[in-house]
Amino acid sequence: MCARPRWRCTWRSPLNQPRWFMYLFAAFVGFGTGGVVVIMYAIFPDVPDAGELRTGKRQEGTFSALTTFMRKLSSAFSLFLVGNFLNLTGYLPPVGGWFAMMWMRRKELL
Repeated sequence: MCARPRWRCTWRSPLNQPRWFMYLFAAFVGFGTGGVVVIMYAIFPDVPDAGELRTGKRQEGTFSALTTFMRKLSSAFSLFLVGNFLNLTGYLPPVGGWFAMMWMRRKELL
């Protein structure tokens, strides 16, 4: 049993589910997310062909640019949301630590 309050234990979920259930759930979510990413890139080569049939012009660069832009925009938006969520919950980043120690050591070597 964990000595800390139940909601802070790392080996049990907040819903008091067994450990194997959390791994099963993580695998399920991972396969679902992976499937969406793989399907998107598997279908993407057919999009310029469908666009050519509809418009009569080849526009691979436009489709590729739009896909890349939307992927980067969604990544930036999700990082913005995570950062704001951490700020709202009162998260304080660690001061010092491994990175600071390595940076100071690097400065000493120069």
